Amino acid sequence: MDIYQLRLVSTVDPRWLVAEHRGRVVVENNQVTLDGERLEIVSLQRSRRTEAVTLASGTLLEVWQHSNGVFVGARTEDVDDARAAKTEREEAAGVALRESVERLRTQALTFNASLAIPVRWVPGIVADDSRNGSQVPTQDKPDRDVHVLLKRAIRDGRLIRVAGDTLCKRLGQTGGERRSARGLDMHTRVSCPTCLTAAKRWQSD
Repeated sequence: MDIYQLRLVSTVDPRWLVAEHRGRVVVENNQVTLDGERLEIVSLQRSRRTEAVTLASGTLLEVWQHSNGVFVGARTEDVDDARAAKTEREEAAGVALRESVERLRTQALTFNASLAIPVRWVPGIVADDSRNGSQVPTQDKPDRDVHVLLKRAIRDGRLIRVAGDTLCKRLGQTGGERRSARGLDMHTRVSCPTCLTAAKRWQSD
């Protein structure tokens, strides 16, 4: 997109310069009128260099002011094309992100189902498994281990757990402080290595 640099034709009230100025204006004799003041088109910025330019009268230009006070402009059709292209890119990126999240959720659900644990359970996090106990792990960047959190008691040989325990450990009193766990939905993949090792006893070969 071609960017044109403009300058004020005459000295203006300093208060006018303080306000934010932007608008779509028509070129007349290589000048435009923006919020009551005349600006002249002086150059075209291209490939890190500037060149003198004259725009045909009747050209519609979008003019705005940078934070440093410099006025610039671009043809409105170029601005519209650039905005449309940006919107299209953002929408495509959003679709790709949603598809990626849904794919990860589906993969997590399938993986969790493969654990074949014989009692009701949900993925869960233990409060002291991370320095930030309030943060819930995401699919792409787990912040801590996700455990098998048992909703029912289980007894299998030497493995004895009550409801509310994780498969890898009991969560009763530990050093005078009760540890707690929070359940997540089944679309969060279990990642605790010890829970996964313990779950292998119920998986078919």
